[in-house]
Amino acid sequence: MNLTITPNLFRFVKNEAQQTQPQTKTSIYPNLAPLVKDTVSFGVGEKQLKAGQRLSKQFGMNMAITLEKPFTMFKNKLESAFSSMKSTENHPDRPIYKIKTRMKSPESIAEKGGARDVKNFTELTQKIQDMIGGRLIMRDTSKESINMVLKKFEDMVLKGELSITEIENFYGDPKLAYATEKQLKPLIKACEKMIGPIRFSQEKHPMGYNAIHMTVKFPPSKYGETYAEIQIMGSDIAALKDVEDLTYKIRCGKAIQSKYKPMMKYLKPLQDGDDTLKNAFADYTRQAYLHQRRRKSITLKELQERETPDFLPLPWYISNKELDFNFLYKKMKECEEAAAKAKNTVKKTTAAKTNKAKTTRQAAAKTESKTTPAKKLQTSENISGLAIFDEIV
Repeated sequence: MNLTITPNLFRFVKNEAQQTQPQTKTSIYPNLAPLVKDTVSFGVGEKQLKAGQRLSKQFGMNMAITLEKPFTMFKNKLESAFSSMKSTENHPDRPIYKIKTRMKSPESIAEKGGARDVKNFTELTQKIQDMIGGRLIMRDTSKESINMVLKKFEDMVLKGELSITEIENFYGDPKLAYATEKQLKPLIKACEKMIGPIRFSQEKHPMGYNAIHMTVKFPPSKYGETYAEIQIMGSDIAALKDVEDLTYKIRCGKAIQSKYKPMMKYLKPLQDGDDTLKNAFADYTRQAYLHQRRRKSITLKELQERETPDFLPLPWYISNKELDFNFLYKKMKECEEAAAKAKNTVKKTTAAKTNKAKTTRQAAAKTESKTTPAKKLQTSENISGLAIFDEIV
């Protein structure tokens, strides 16, 4: 299947109105907040809103429909651009392990839009720039592999196939950053050449999180501008981020998907506990991210055969053993398996009912077809008898 997108769909020109000075963020992250703003989340949950902050589901559905075409273009572009770098059985040494994409659900769009007090599509895309998201999960995070990915983005920008408006380089330790400013400079210059100055920041993340985030802008349409967020991270960081995102939402009292409700009991101590426990868990999270980042790249076969990630064990000074990321990851997967099993059961039950109804209809039709000739004969005799009776009368 050809996933190539017509370049004109992603063609950008330099806009003089965009000649603003680059902005460097200096925000200080809260103690337990993983990021100062929301980032791409691949299925762990959604924020809980205060009363009156929820937009209608219809609004979310309308926005989701409007985003379908940009999302398809984005997904196809990402797949076609980086498929040659993706590891396969025939090419196990390629640097990218997986390419993930997602679009927020109508419910999530409505909830998040309500939280940001948006009233139309233009405001929505300006205030929420991660409704469409992608993640390049690296098998190999060496300098050479990261440069290869960054060079591909640079080429796409210069060809007008993508417009990057913001680059954020997060690291828990400067020595463990996926890329230095020097490595990112060619990409930044390419972006500035096409659209003018962009926002760039390098931040030491207090929770030890490592990733490169990029905000991508789509060509303006009748609905305004559309954005997406792309994350670049190693497979070890990606594995921890999935479970850490969920624990963050639960301990902060945010809404999560119903399938993860059983996990709330394990993290309840962080909601009810004192600052000592919360700070200890924050330190454990930071050390766990650094531990993941320090791990060496492994082969594609090892990644495929690895049943569960080997996270940093819970330190001795935290007595709540259920707060261990290894335990939480296991329980999270059990929730997902239970949900998938329940969904499959419902699907089978629905299919069985449909087949039963179909069989019943077929049996009824067959019975009717067998009795039809006799009914016709009887009707014919009645009509003939009636005609004779009329003649006698």
